[in-house]
Amino acid sequence: MAGAFLWDERVARAVGLSALGTQPVASMPLSNLLDPQPSHRARWLGTTASVLVDFGADTALDAVALLSTTLRSTDTVRWRLSALEGVDEAPAVFDMRFTSPATLAYPAGWAFNRASAGHSFDATGTLAQAAVDTLRFDYDPATLACRGILLEEARTNDVRNPRGEGGTVGIIGSGGVVPTNWVVPALAGITITYNGIVTENGLACAEFRFNGTATGNLEIAGDTWRGSYTNATIACSVFCKLAAGTLTNITCSINAYMGGAGGTNGNVTFVPTTAAMNGQRRLTTGTATTVNSCKTAVRMVCAGAVDFTLRCAVFQQENGRVSSSPILPPVGTPAASTRATDQARILGLSIAAATLLIQCQVHGGAPGNEIPGGYGPPGDYNNSSFFLFDTAGTCLWSTISGGVGSSRTLAGSVNAATTLVGAASATGFAFSRNSAQTTLAQAFAVPSAMDIA
Repeated sequence: MAGAFLWDERVARAVGLSALGTQPVASMPLSNLLDPQPSHRARWLGTTASVLVDFGADTALDAVALLSTTLRSTDTVRWRLSALEGVDEAPAVFDMRFTSPATLAYPAGWAFNRASAGHSFDATGTLAQAAVDTLRFDYDPATLACRGILLEEARTNDVRNPRGEGGTVGIIGSGGVVPTNWVVPALAGITITYNGIVTENGLACAEFRFNGTATGNLEIAGDTWRGSYTNATIACSVFCKLAAGTLTNITCSINAYMGGAGGTNGNVTFVPTTAAMNGQRRLTTGTATTVNSCKTAVRMVCAGAVDFTLRCAVFQQENGRVSSSPILPPVGTPAASTRATDQARILGLSIAAATLLIQCQVHGGAPGNEIPGGYGPPGDYNNSSFFLFDTAGTCLWSTISGGVGSSRTLAGSVNAATTLVGAASATGFAFSRNSAQTTLAQAFAVPSAMDIA
């Protein structure tokens, strides 16, 4: 069935149309946009383009859209509608979107700290360590695309030996010994051989071969029962790949076993392949209600003759709904280890109003309140404004002005990608989450000198 869509083109009647910054090419000028036909385009050759349309008076707009473009799926379009041209193109104080560390320009007052080392994948897909108080630039280990600055809350990996140190190569039970604190139970009819540590993509991988014939369960656990969790979700993870052989008669899963009354186990079935280790992180969660311990393990259900070799690296068990970046103790000192909070700040700003844009993933982890960003005076919550997530993923945009607090909430889901925009000025504040919006007409005293964190 044929269809049509009709509109009243307002741009064609605008009193002013100008390009801000980079100008279009001469062969496809900005004036082409005054023609209502979508086939008439303006073209920019740079990486950004900005157009200001001045209607000259209050104008009703039924829709704002790009009707004909050559934008890529990864490009971003932003609209700013205002009666005050002066704020339409106010430059960002600091833009943390970038394609490589080289493109990041730090503003005056920039400060960063993390009281521990941290890990992330670098531009080669290799797990690398960043020193204390050093930013981490995270890359997709498969595509090697730069994901941006990695900022995380403090987390503890309760697994004591995620590097797999301390084992002895050989057949388990005949001279071979699994890494310190690891548990690999025997199964009658199956020979289990520990092949030692193999380093792949910067990950120390413990390699085990299983061969023989049996019916039952095989298992590689990164530690014994660990932790003491109450009313919490435990995120469990491990990197696991097939190093040799085939998975005939084998079904693999990652399991979060909860010890004690009331705990709920978690398990996710997966198929390990021979692809690069850095792209094969396996994830699940367990739930603690009363006081529960937890054990993270790769389980292999055996149903006949088998001969295969698995590599496992960085068993991780942490109090939170989502697994964070790998947390490792120093080499040679296996123990539960903590990665401190990443804290990025811009100190001492002096502006009359502020808009904060944050794109993040909602964890909703214990103890339940996460603050991905906000701004206010140095060392004080008074006259401040900030985002806050609770355990259900609901987000609050809170302001404290003159000692009086106010907030608005917008619901959402845990583990979801979220875009947040908060704007505050002397006339009130507005808050948007993934296009849903809420406002509060209450004066907000923007401090003369404030920090963004």
